[in-house]
Amino acid sequence: MKKIDYFELSTFIEELMDKKESAEIEFKSASGGFPKSFWETYSSFANSNGGAIVLGIKEKNGI
Repeated sequence: MKKIDYFELSTFIEELMDKKESAEIEFKSASGGFPKSFWETYSSFANSNGGAIVLGIKEKNGI
């Protein structure tokens, strides 16, 4: 497994945040704890081409 440093991780997260939710990326706010809807999204991604679930970011008005 490749070790990722903080700068690489920060850059990766910023790139994800520049995108909108799609069939391959889903944002979950996670305020108040682990989102119950995580498993639904996880299952959808597992039954398709995969994707990224980003916790701690809330999409608002498509952004």
